[in-house]
Amino acid sequence: MKDENNKSDKKTSKPRKDRTQAKQRFSNSTAVAYSEKFNCVSILESKLEQDFYTLMQYEALDDFRTQPQPLKHLVDGKVQNYTPDVAYTKNGEQFVVEIKPYKNTLSDDFINKVRFLTAEYQKQGIIFNLVTEKDIYEGCNIENLSMLSPSLRYPPPIDDITVLKTSLDTNCEYTLSELNHKAIAAGFSPVIVKRAIAHRLFNVDITVHYSEWKISI
Repeated sequence: MKDENNKSDKKTSKPRKDRTQAKQRFSNSTAVAYSEKFNCVSILESKLEQDFYTLMQYEALDDFRTQPQPLKHLVDGKVQNYTPDVAYTKNGEQFVVEIKPYKNTLSDDFINKVRFLTAEYQKQGIIFNLVTEKDIYEGCNIENLSMLSPSLRYPPPIDDITVLKTSLDTNCEYTLSELNHKAIAAGFSPVIVKRAIAHRLFNVDITVHYSEWKISI
């Protein structure tokens, strides 16, 4: 019998070092989105940024991107970089946007920051905008636009809707369900209705929940 105090004949294996992993700074609300409309990938670091992104997909923009080129400026003689959340171009005008919860925009320091950035960007012919939830949410607009968002991956069904409109009364308003049935009766797939609304081929109040839409030509 072996003495219990004797060392085992087996070689003791060295403890394995855990593989070092890069720290992830993204919060749980961070999302990555690809826009076919603007042919770009956007990193959206908050729910507010995600909903602003959804809203802007329906704007007539020339360009849209997140985390654009930083603005270099001097603070107490030192060079600092400020990176806005979003930059976009509309009708040839350039805009940069900072997106913040309204409660975080009320301090004197932040108000002074906005004044400074407004002036600095103005020197470059760029418009600086501060956007909060008060600017993003109106009724059910974001829920409706999120529902319509997949339709933007397809071209506007202009020819089909032109034919469909010949069977519609220009003085009437229709529910989404009624227009779907009208499309089927005209020999079309009902998906063209959502695509038409997404591409603004019909008139509708986007702030009203889609279940209560009154759609007109």
